[in-house]
Amino acid sequence: MSDKLIIDREIVFFHEKACNAQAAGTSMIVCNFENTPMGMAAIASPPCNVTIPVISLGSVDCAFLKKNIQTITITLQKPASTSALEQDGSFDNGIIAHEYGHGISTRLTGGPGNSNCL
Repeated sequence: MSDKLIIDREIVFFHEKACNAQAAGTSMIVCNFENTPMGMAAIASPPCNVTIPVISLGSVDCAFLKKNIQTITITLQKPASTSALEQDGSFDNGIIAHEYGHGISTRLTGGPGNSNCL
């Protein structure tokens, strides 16, 4: 798999984007509109079994990537280690509880115009 698909974060779910990238035979880089990477959380019924490399980058890194896409090489590799430091945060109960706290306090959920979305 040599091609990488750079996708801007929008309203389409990450799993749907990853399934489309996988069907196109590419890996996927998600560009966040904020300067922080976003995770792709596990969902109960994904549209496909995502097996491609998927990473997320903040807006500053993505701007650099897009500006220099013709002159740089990107390689996505599976980590050599599977220690707890390199596992998906979706499986960490501390993160799940923290994010749920945002929902029950209506703080930072749904954007500034829709804080009652949960």
